[in-house]
Amino acid sequence: MGVIITAKRHGFRRCGIAHSAEGRYFPDDYFSAEQLKALKDERMLVVQEGVSLLIDDEQEQADDSITDPVPVATDQQTAEASPASPPTTAKPSRSTRQKPAESTEAS
Repeated sequence: MGVIITAKRHGFRRCGIAHSAEGRYFPDDYFSAEQLKALKDERMLVVQEGVSLLIDDEQEQADDSITDPVPVATDQQTAEASPASPPTTAKPSRSTRQKPAESTEAS
């Protein structure tokens, strides 16, 4: 048995963990009683207690070495998910602007 914690905003942090909007399973003994109370009292989290999961080998290994539950997108995933951005028309900074050429003709 354990708990599933789902954040109302992906990446919301509580008890040293960035919680996901998809939800994540934690075994019963993962949090102390004080931490579990803080998690349940937090309005930005939904905590489901008494959850039993059938876990495949890959998930079990991941749970054994919980690090950061927020998945990190690769550059390719980010590029595919982001709409094409319009070209920027930023002005060059002062250090990159060219000074007007001085006239070498004598008047």
